[in-house]
Parts: sequence; structure tokens; C-alpha cells
Amino acid sequence: MALSSYADVNYLCFSADEDNSTIKLDDKWKVGEQFTIMETSTDGINWKKYKLGKVIRLSKAGDRVYFRGDYCGALEKYNSFVITGKIAASGDIMTLTDYDHPSTSLAGKPWAFNCLFRGCDNLTTAPELPATTLSEHCYSLMFFDCTSLALAPDLPATTLAEGCYSSMFFGCSLLTEAPVLPAKTLVKDCYVSMFNSCDMINHVKVGFTQWNPQDTEVWMNMVAKDGIFECPASLETKSGDNFYPEGWTRVNVQ
Repeated sequence: MALSSYADVNYLCFSADEDNSTIKLDDKWKVGEQFTIMETSTDGINWKKYKLGKVIRLSKAGDRVYFRGDYCGALEKYNSFVITGKIAASGDIMTLTDYDHPSTSLAGKPWAFNCLFRGCDNLTTAPELPATTLSEHCYSLMFFDCTSLALAPDLPATTLAEGCYSSMFFGCSLLTEAPVLPAKTLVKDCYVSMFNSCDMINHVKVGFTQWNPQDTEVWMNMVAKDGIFECPASLETKSGDNFYPEGWTRVNVQ
């Protein structure tokens, strides 16, 4: 058991919302560990090595566990969290890949968090995603079918990467408001299916000034029938599957 000198680091944390909740980082597809080091802690100070697939039981509501490591997923090789009960995530997701020195860059880490929480229908809150430098498909399918997630994390990056947010929130049926999307320029597949089947989302704000339907393909299919779409005045008015939903009100912003 090691004593860390980084007690002030905002480590990725999972807290039980109800008794007898569990969490594990799983190898569902039998691809092996996508990390060389992974550790857990109950206090963010004392750490021990974590073995892929080990179930961590949070016996009482309020119990928590922290993770840190050098994890990085891949297109067909990734590990995913599996949750039972109700669990809230918090802290900086970058400590899962940057260990004790979380940065705001995912450069050189394509597919970094691909499918990380896919199917975690008992995840009630998301961790912080502070990266401002993205990589290809870094957040693709990250929260796919997280049906208990009511608030999306902030997405501060102003420059996008190929497929970075593709299907990121697909099926998150409790979300009502999308995170602000400040990027001014779209890139290949960046928003494909991003909010597809988020049937309660009724507010989206974007910064891009030109449509490319391939990059926003079915990105807002099956959202709320009525809503607000905020965008720059220079963005062409288009509604439909690959644009903003028919029936929504467009609001021009600076």
C-alpha cells in the first residue's frame, strides 16, 4: 500500500447513492487490461493495485472509491465500468489516464474513453471532462444508454477531433439540456448521433457557423418535440434529421 503525495488531486471518484452498490472495471470483450497501472483508494491518499474485473462493494450510501491509472481505450479494445445499485461519479476523469498528474490534453490517445460507461443505467452523475485538446473518438459512446444521468458534464474544448463526441449521450433519456458546444468549426463525424434518443433534451447551444450534415448525422433524432436551439446568426437555418429538430425555436446568439 502506497502513500501518495498528491492528496489534493481531484481523483475520479464513485460514491454510492444507496446501500450495497457495486462497481468494477470490466473486461467484457476479453481484450485484457487497457492499462499498465490502475489503483483504487477509499480516501484518495492510500492506494492499492486494482485487478481488472474485481468488484468493489460500497456497503452504505455515501461510501466511495477513487481510481487513478494510465488507462486508454481503443477501437475494439476497451474496458468498461459496470455498476449495480446507484452510483454517482465525480472528480476529474483525466486521473484515470494521467495518474497523479491530470492534464487537459488527450493528444495521442485516440478512443481514450470509448464506451467507458456504456450501459451504466445506474450512473446518476458524470465525472468532470476538462480536456481542451481532444483525440479521435475520445468520448465516443462514453455514456451510451446511461438512462439515470440527468446532467451532462461540461465540454470545454473549442477545437474538435474526428468522431470525438459520436454517440456520446445516445439514449440518455433523463437529460433535458445538452452541454454547450463552443467549437466554431465541425470536423469529420464529430457530433454523429451525439444526442440521439435523448427524448427529453429541449435545449442545445452551439458555436459552429456552418453545417456539414455528415458531421451532425442524426445527432438530435428523437429528442423533445419542442425546444430551443441557440446558434450564431450566421448559421444557415435548416431543420431536419441532420440539423436542428423541426418544431424547435431557433435563437440567434453572438
